[in-house]
Amino acid sequence: MKTKNTEKCTKEEFITSRLKLAQSLLEEADLLLRHIKVDRKSKKWWLHPMHEREALVSYLLLTCFDLLGQQEDYLSFNDWLRSKKKKHIEEGNDAFKNIPEKSSQAEAALKLSNHYNELYGVKKSFYNGIKNLPADAKNQLLSSVRVSRSPKYGSKPNTTFPSYPFEENEETERIKLKFIYDKRNNFTHKLEQFQKNSIASIENRSCWWAEIEDSKLRYLTASHQSVTRLEKGGAVIKSISGWPFVLFKVLYKSIGVDFDITDIDVRFYVTLINRNTPKTRGTLNEVKHKKLKDYISLEKEFWEIFKLKSLISKTSM
Repeated sequence: MKTKNTEKCTKEEFITSRLKLAQSLLEEADLLLRHIKVDRKSKKWWLHPMHEREALVSYLLLTCFDLLGQQEDYLSFNDWLRSKKKKHIEEGNDAFKNIPEKSSQAEAALKLSNHYNELYGVKKSFYNGIKNLPADAKNQLLSSVRVSRSPKYGSKPNTTFPSYPFEENEETERIKLKFIYDKRNNFTHKLEQFQKNSIASIENRSCWWAEIEDSKLRYLTASHQSVTRLEKGGAVIKSISGWPFVLFKVLYKSIGVDFDITDIDVRFYVTLINRNTPKTRGTLNEVKHKKLKDYISLEKEFWEIFKLKSLISKTSM
């Protein structure tokens, strides 16, 4: 029940609230690895509860794009039909004009529903929420989705074949938008609660994966792909990287709020690569996210220790 003291929240306030909820859930999920170990003897050891929770976090974040792209005068289908406002009556009349006279009731209802969705539907709002992002934020989000084709995919069992990325154009963007939208919908309508971006299987200690290569930091993900087989052979493969951290970054940018992503209190498995030592790949486990804020110092410290150990090893031989 509304009271006179009830204040209407802005889009920014709603999205901020959801971002905070998603962050708290992700941090709680990170602790699961301390209590629920990965059972490699299980046939489905990769279905760790961590993955289900990260799917929920991604879903909560994706729904923010609904609100970002939603019209200020949004209303439900039923309210649209009942509305006495001139604008809504005219929109309904426009829909009826495009319904052929001999249409069945079902066909007429479908035409009316389609017209409503073109104006106020969730898909329209979701797509607009992404398309209207600041240019750098939109590019960051779309760059986190890779679309490629593997011509020989599935031609030989238990064999991995190379895949080739699609050229970046409007059609590729359309495929990426649909893929992201399907991610949102599959959680809701298909109860798809598995999203393998974390690395809960690595040593049972760190959930997330980052890489520092020649003083450049990247957030990585475990293998998580969506495969669409093609009739003439091969497949189109869609994959994501850096989720859900990319989603946090993009959404905070969309509402103009400065946010340090390392404030999300989770632990990382970090790989380090240096062109000066091409045959060595360093690893650090259970690295607190805050340490990645100054990842340059972390990198420097690691390679200094590595050089010192190498020197000691040589002198003791």
